[in-house]
Amino acid sequence: MFSLPNFSRLNQLPLGSLAIAVSTFLILIVIFHNTNLVFSTPQVVLQIVSPEKSDMYQLFYDTGKDFNETESVRYAVDKGEGIKDVIFGLPVPLDQVKSIRIDPGSQPTLIKIKSIQLTSAGKEYHWNATEILQNFRPAMYIDNFSEKEGLLYVSSTGIDPAFVSIVNFNTLFEDNLITPIHLSVYLLIAVISVIISIFLSKTMSIAKTKIDGTLSKILVISFAAIIFTVLFYVIFSPPFLSFDSYHYMVLSFYPAINDSHPLGFGFILRLISIIAVKLWDNAFVHLFILFNILCFFSIGWIILKEINHHITISLVQRILSTMLIISAIFFIVPALFFLINGFWTEMTSFLLIVLISFFLSREYVTHSKLNIIFVVLLSLLAYHVRYQLIILPVALIGVAVICYMRGRFLNFFPLFLKWSAIAISVFFLIPVSNYLASCFMSSSNNANYAKSMVVQTSIQCRLKCEISLFEKDCNTAESKQLVIDATCTDLVHGVKSLGSSKLGVVSVPAILKEIGFKNTMIWIIKSPLTFLREKHYHLEYEMFKFDKNIRQLGKYYDVMEYYGNLIKVEDQLTGGSTAFNQLIQWIRYAYFELSAYHVLTAVIVLTSLIIMCFSPNPTSIFLALVCIGNFLVFSYLNPHAPLRYLMQIMVPGIMSLLVSLTYHLKWELTAKS
Repeated sequence: MFSLPNFSRLNQLPLGSLAIAVSTFLILIVIFHNTNLVFSTPQVVLQIVSPEKSDMYQLFYDTGKDFNETESVRYAVDKGEGIKDVIFGLPVPLDQVKSIRIDPGSQPTLIKIKSIQLTSAGKEYHWNATEILQNFRPAMYIDNFSEKEGLLYVSSTGIDPAFVSIVNFNTLFEDNLITPIHLSVYLLIAVISVIISIFLSKTMSIAKTKIDGTLSKILVISFAAIIFTVLFYVIFSPPFLSFDSYHYMVLSFYPAINDSHPLGFGFILRLISIIAVKLWDNAFVHLFILFNILCFFSIGWIILKEINHHITISLVQRILSTMLIISAIFFIVPALFFLINGFWTEMTSFLLIVLISFFLSREYVTHSKLNIIFVVLLSLLAYHVRYQLIILPVALIGVAVICYMRGRFLNFFPLFLKWSAIAISVFFLIPVSNYLASCFMSSSNNANYAKSMVVQTSIQCRLKCEISLFEKDCNTAESKQLVIDATCTDLVHGVKSLGSSKLGVVSVPAILKEIGFKNTMIWIIKSPLTFLREKHYHLEYEMFKFDKNIRQLGKYYDVMEYYGNLIKVEDQLTGGSTAFNQLIQWIRYAYFELSAYHVLTAVIVLTSLIIMCFSPNPTSIFLALVCIGNFLVFSYLNPHAPLRYLMQIMVPGIMSLLVSLTYHLKWELTAKS
């Protein structure tokens, strides 16, 4: 007869030692792969002889989306005598590439190529001039493509010469099965992991008996933070910048109130750049990576701390905790590692939300006025890092209302007063801070324009032919097909255009009045239900380069030049580490093929709804409301679902579930007493 497993036996397992062993095993595996003992970074190396002109070479790789700027890497070549290696590091293995296109510069010249070397997945091919002729053909602006004296002579005649591969890379670099060498090394690493876990467990056990408890915790946390930082630099080097940071760079030099991005983070960038100049040339990147590591470690430490409390909880709660841990290991933590490299505002907002929750929790602080002031300031700072965090005071009001409704039987009325005071203070200070900023900064209409267009786009892509807000509508067959086929992601990013707006730049109430009450209600209901159908085109990262070719920020070239010098462009054009490339591949597969992040987001939002309705813990309710609020803000005002947006929804939801699981029994006992 079938029976449920006895989960109570898990209490007898050395969970601390097991966690250390698993973590050590994973870390050593990643380091092993990163040292290129078996695998190597996918790359194409072009050997050229005595280039006549300095230029920027570019390699495009087609993964099924044709050649495009997103899937390309660059390398700066200086003129001079001798053989020079042009190294193109790729973020994807070559077995996932259909073909490559090499653009040798952007000006007429004679290029002499000695060889091309391709490396990926433990395989390596070295093509001489004759073999290059067999595997490539000229595409444009090349009038001579011939072999002479062991060199391939390429004569470019225009501003964009290019030659394209005709070989099948999928066949050339098809995956190998794991070899006996792999298995032997993995077994050795497993043995080492067990030994390390036993040693560390014994050491920490001795430390608890010989050292004061508080001092022991401080030493363990400090040691873990140092080890994590070192491992991060070893495994995920070099770091890179994402496009999400560029606008903030401009704002740090040209602060504009009510811009399309909040100005708070721009000033943090400006401060870091000043410190970097005082220290050493390349300090800017390292300082920000350290900042992101701090954010990640703080979030991770609190999550692990909460999970550690789940040993004595019920069967249902233990199952939920197990599912949460599995999701965190395979999806949440890899995504956070991805975000830590480039999306600084996301990590900053995550840390601020965690800190706000920490200071709101009755477990850690009293109801002093100082704590209330601190939470208000944190909420205000969070809003100025990301505009959608206007949801924080809304969530605070939601918790206050829930506390008031439950005050009759759980004595929540003091909490109602506290949370209401915080919410009102934040709502009052947001316009005040904006007004004070406008006194010292220039104003911008970007925010009003962006808000109006995004709302109109959101309504149009949800309601399709039911309304007509843009020039192209369903009145003609051609336009009708365009309206029906265009997704919200297509319209938000301009991949498909419906022409200019018929309404122009108007307020959101004016837009809703134009479409009518019935269509407004359909949009309100339909947007959250269809939001998770959207997928972004890519993972939104600049692939280890900062080329300053940013169309919408072209007029701020001096800012781009300044930060380009701080970031050391030439050191980051060869691609990322092997470990990071493998991480990207896993996240890309989980996001696009498995839709794992979309499913997980849906589950966490539904869980947050349950927590909001039934949890007795105000902090978990607050985090659940932040999760639901972010979901609704993106559904209505930014209707596309890149990975970083899904993470902004999931992280507070996960924290809400952790807090709810951890303190559930405690609050039940409090209610009964």
